[in-house]
Amino acid sequence: MRASEIREYFISRADWVNRETTVDTFKFGDPDVAVRSVGVTWMLTMDAIDAAERLMVNFVVTHEPTFWTHRDVVDEVRDHPAYLAKVRRLEETGLTVMRLHDCWDWWPEIGIAASLAKRLGLTLIETGGHNAKVYAVDAPTTLDVFARFVRDRLGMDAVQVMGDGAAPVARVGSCFGMSGGLARLGAYVDMRPDVIVAGELINWQDVRYLQDNRLPLILTDHAASENPGMKSLAKFLTDTFDVPAHFIETGPALRTAD
Repeated sequence: MRASEIREYFISRADWVNRETTVDTFKFGDPDVAVRSVGVTWMLTMDAIDAAERLMVNFVVTHEPTFWTHRDVVDEVRDHPAYLAKVRRLEETGLTVMRLHDCWDWWPEIGIAASLAKRLGLTLIETGGHNAKVYAVDAPTTLDVFARFVRDRLGMDAVQVMGDGAAPVARVGSCFGMSGGLARLGAYVDMRPDVIVAGELINWQDVRYLQDNRLPLILTDHAASENPGMKSLAKFLTDTFDVPAHFIETGPALRTAD
């Protein structure tokens, strides 16, 4: 099995993805390499490269950029030490790197959106514009209790909460990853969930928009909200292509000080 065949498998089955403009392309190495084993990670940080080397994989599937911008455009950092060091490490390890973002976000049942909902015990009950989705919780609860549940289920030391902690929660809007923007959040406002669970939002724009709409928020972390889906991807690759696939965790970059 060659890396290019794995990419084609996903692209050919994701009819919501534009083959010509997708970011789901190879970022480094040889697309025709024979895949010996796979490392699956949310983002290929330097630590993740080290982990891939220890695991002796030769192919890495990353959900987010390798070189920090959405399309891995490196014009502004080509001479920067961090870019040069990362390229050098990739050359040393001989890794081939492919991004799987557009396909995997909405892959049915086990993609990013579906895996987060499953991890939080949510059941889809309503879909709106801009892929806004509202879910039902297992049992009605309160905002603060649900926030602690989300924190623990995603393995975080803390989450941020906006709204009355005693307010009831039965309907949850799920905004995994970086899912802000006023158009998309406006769709959630129209659907009126009791709370939005988001991975990453712009504070001065998205958060304040929700605040002015009196819509409570639980803000987690981009990586934490998408890691459940990357774990699902590792299992899917092993089951589908009969190659060893290892989940390499890229957790939140920030921690809460005591």
